[in-house]
Amino acid sequence: MDRATLENGNVLVYLLRHFHENRSHESASAVLRCLRNSFVLVPCSLRIDDDDADMIINSKIGDIVHVNNEIGMRPDILINNETQERLFPVFSQYEQIPDDYGVHFSYLNMHFVDVCDWFKQYDDVSGIIVDPFTVSFTLTEDIIEFVQELPSEIDEFASHS
Repeated sequence: MDRATLENGNVLVYLLRHFHENRSHESASAVLRCLRNSFVLVPCSLRIDDDDADMIINSKIGDIVHVNNEIGMRPDILINNETQERLFPVFSQYEQIPDDYGVHFSYLNMHFVDVCDWFKQYDDVSGIIVDPFTVSFTLTEDIIEFVQELPSEIDEFASHS
């Protein structure tokens, strides 16, 4: 398999649908192996201190702005209404993001293994949910670790894993 095959998310969407129609070990394994090699979209909000934001807003072209605090991206965290679990959402492609949700965030395109590392920074989050508003797939911490340990099946990376 090559990287371009997974780039648009179509393979992941297909495998997620197949899993929901045929919940088997093989179909779950196919989703996990695909995720290991996929890039996903992570909904995020800009994290910036109010004073730093004011400095940036009031700056003029050519000004050098020195911020006092760290600027970064904070991922959205969803809460499962039934279980009250906090989940880290990711999307296989833009088409899986509802308009009424999507307009509130910027999106980072990240390799899923990097998302797994980021997830581990949040002790109060119990898993990662792929495509939460369509055909969703939830990974617990144990499954996330399993995915990270899978060897890459991407031709350009397989020899380096």
